[in-house]
Amino acid sequence: MITGGQGLLGSALHDLLREDSFLGVKSLPRNELDIVNVYHVKKAIETWDPFAIVNCAAYTNVDRAEIEREEAFRTNVLGVQTLAREAARSGAYLIHISTDMIFDSSTEDRTEASLPAPVNWYGETKLKGERILVSIEDLKYLIVRTAGLYDSKAERGFPVRMMEYIKTTGNPIRMSTRAIGCPTSVEDLAQILYLILYDVKNRVALSSHCDDNLLHVAGPSLSWAEMAKMILMEVYGKERNISRLYIETDIPPETPPPGRAARASRLVLDCGRLMEWKLSRPRTVRESLLKYGLGEALQRKIPLAFDF
Repeated sequence: MITGGQGLLGSALHDLLREDSFLGVKSLPRNELDIVNVYHVKKAIETWDPFAIVNCAAYTNVDRAEIEREEAFRTNVLGVQTLAREAARSGAYLIHISTDMIFDSSTEDRTEASLPAPVNWYGETKLKGERILVSIEDLKYLIVRTAGLYDSKAERGFPVRMMEYIKTTGNPIRMSTRAIGCPTSVEDLAQILYLILYDVKNRVALSSHCDDNLLHVAGPSLSWAEMAKMILMEVYGKERNISRLYIETDIPPETPPPGRAARASRLVLDCGRLMEWKLSRPRTVRESLLKYGLGEALQRKIPLAFDF
């Protein structure tokens, strides 16, 4: 059973599972399952009797979370608590999707054992949600931390938001060269979750891979400025001058402009445990661009009328 079934990750995971008769899938959007609502959660679990629940439901707007603090807390903390309690009662295995934003900036890659220190309210709420899982007796769970999800097929995610911003405002997008993270293909993350679900269904002891119930799944590190430039060059070709669309800055993301939340400047997840599990790390942004033809998809979806 997938919560947040119409979101970026929920949709990608559902697409993988819907033809699999062994695992089966029921994907529930928010209008069918509000994870804060105990009645909704109980009814869904009683109706579908899932062997596992993948919680993709979350408040994910990092900037708006600073204003809509109660709404972010409601979904990312109270909702996780409700879902986890009912999962424990039913015996369903809970895979909870968390974030790299529970950490602050560091020159070292963050392992599963690194100490959390979020720099914004979104990260705070996601960390509180993680800690709730640890506190619930008899809950079988895995926390999967990921980072910077993007949809390689130009449906949603950072590439689409970037292009829509340029088209609607007519302004170039400003990207800090000091913001370094781990952009992650949602298709690759969904594939890894799919393989983990097979282990859960086959009663493989996941604790042999991660006895603290934590797993990092993210793409190789890259600055967000490099990613933006790479995407624009893929869309318009390397011979074009993209300076009208893209400006690099060196403003540290810890000191954002008004209306934006603070972010860690260097936030890289160590995925060594994932590879010890014999699971492949998500591919690079360039590999994703080549695999899915993102440039052509973006040109079709959001054509720009700029004269270079």
